[in-house]
Amino acid sequence: MHSLENDEAVIVIDDPFVANWLKSHYVEIIQTALYEAIGHEIMPVFYSEDELANMQSGSSEQNSNQSHQPKRHI
Repeated sequence: MHSLENDEAVIVIDDPFVANWLKSHYVEIIQTALYEAIGHEIMPVFYSEDELANMQSGSSEQNSNQSHQPKRHI
C-alpha cells in the first residue's frame, strides 16, 4: 500500500495490466481485509507507477501556492 488518505487505500502496482486485473478480481476481498484491519470502510484504489507519477506531478503544479498536507504512508 502506498498511502491511506480520505478513506482510500492507494495501492501502486508496477504494471497497469496487473493493477486492472487486481481491481477486477480482488477489490472486494481487499476492501474486506482493509475494513477488518482498520475498522471502517476503506476503498482500495489501484494505480500503476506511471499513473501515480503523472498525478503527483499535476498535483504539485496545482498545489505550488497552497500548503501541502503530508500523506500517511503505510
